[in-house]
Amino acid sequence: MYKQSLQIFLRSLPFLAFVAATLAGVEAFVDVGTGPKFVVTALLAHYFTYACVTGQTWGLNSFYKQTSTAAMQWKPVFFLKYGLLFLPSAIFFILLLNNVVGSSSIFQSATEGARFIYVSCLMLASFFVFACFASIVGTALPAIIANKDHSWKCALSRGKSTFFLTFWRMTYGPILFGSVHFASLIFATPNLAHAVGTTLDSSIFIVVVGFFGKLTGFLTTLLTMSALALAFRSVENQSKDLAEI
Repeated sequence: MYKQSLQIFLRSLPFLAFVAATLAGVEAFVDVGTGPKFVVTALLAHYFTYACVTGQTWGLNSFYKQTSTAAMQWKPVFFLKYGLLFLPSAIFFILLLNNVVGSSSIFQSATEGARFIYVSCLMLASFFVFACFASIVGTALPAIIANKDHSWKCALSRGKSTFFLTFWRMTYGPILFGSVHFASLIFATPNLAHAVGTTLDSSIFIVVVGFFGKLTGFLTTLLTMSALALAFRSVENQSKDLAEI
């Protein structure tokens, strides 16, 4: 999974660097909400799933000439089901944030650092909820790209045989990498600013750190789509083997 993701990441580097630079530049001067960020992530998830399923990427040549990627078609149903996969974890996080954090006297009296750790733990818990739900029916996404049956019923059937392996891949893949990546940015950014002799509110520093943070952060989405594509491919291969018997 990590090997496949790294290969796709490197082959797609010009395209991903362009996206990261655009986002970092815009966010340095404009307050971008959660909605637009989720849309960009969904678009990247579509591309990453396509790359994992077909092996085709937007590399240096295709980024300008559109040669190997001409066959990719954007499928609206992908974005609908991608959003629905996040719905349970989003509801879980909002409920905890409102009912537990909002009414907790301990949280209200805690320091800013303690609050940050508390909310981060809630986010981590919601990621595990997403991983669980995606491990059950997440193969619907690669099935859409592969033009296979992407109904929830069929995805559930696949999930029954791949759940534990997929959940484990989601845990040591996107959840582990995303947690380390997030912690690294939080703790390394102030030290980096001090090392280069600048301040955290410097526009150039914000753009540069934002660029590298977003570029490497794309790997979290890529690892997620890779785990789901591997689960889908394993079931499809099993079906082919049974058909040949």
